[in-house]
Amino acid sequence: MSTPYRLSADKLTETGHMLIREVVPKFYALRFYYWRQELGSPGLQGASVHHQYIWDIRMMPGLYNIFAELLGNPCLWADFSDAQPAGLSGILAVNKARLELLNSERIPLTIEMNAGDLLVLDPQRLTILPEDELNWLNIQFIPAEEENGVEIMRRHRAFLQHQSRPVYLSGLGRRLLGTDKWQTLC
Repeated sequence: MSTPYRLSADKLTETGHMLIREVVPKFYALRFYYWRQELGSPGLQGASVHHQYIWDIRMMPGLYNIFAELLGNPCLWADFSDAQPAGLSGILAVNKARLELLNSERIPLTIEMNAGDLLVLDPQRLTILPEDELNWLNIQFIPAEEENGVEIMRRHRAFLQHQSRPVYLSGLGRRLLGTDKWQTLC
């Protein structure tokens, strides 16, 4: 579960955010950006939530490892719900991006990012100001509920129903969806 990235839980605790450069190769980030431009909509709904380009990003081992390490849990599921999670949130730049954040004291912060950079933040402490959503992708993971058969079936059904074309999932992707178990890690 160790990552090649320099993660500082202290920085995340102190500032409420952490910027990690080059987590996802630029090819995948920009491919997603141009596909989203073709859609003409920054929001992801229905089939777009389970598009191959998004799953290719979710299945990046480095991205998964960062969240597993920061959350202290190797058994995670990709969160593709619309609800804001109580834990950590990830903002992946899919093009050159400038994010404006407000901290709890209402002091603005500006974060400059390049395609493939990941900003991990605590949504309880920081708020993203309205921005051109075409330049970033929300990435979130939640603890896996491997004993919750109903939830596993719901996730799998939503995955199958909301595909415009077949999506290939690696072993990591199937575990992040919930169709494969994490085995002895949990």
